[in-house]
Amino acid sequence: MTKSELRAVYGTLEAIGNLFPERFGGPLTKGAVSQWSDTGPIPKLREYQLRELVPDIELRIAEAIAKAA
Repeated sequence: MTKSELRAVYGTLEAIGNLFPERFGGPLTKGAVSQWSDTGPIPKLREYQLRELVPDIELRIAEAIAKAA
């Protein structure tokens, strides 16, 4: 999962950061999310947390990519 894939789904770095609740140290700032690689995988812990928060994240990413094509 990459930051660019998440941007395709959620639009902004701020929206991505707001996904993380207090129990996961969030919400994350736009600056924190901007430090993630654009093309490489996001940090493993954040990916794990996102999969817990949004169980259908892979489907959402696939739909966003298909819609953009």
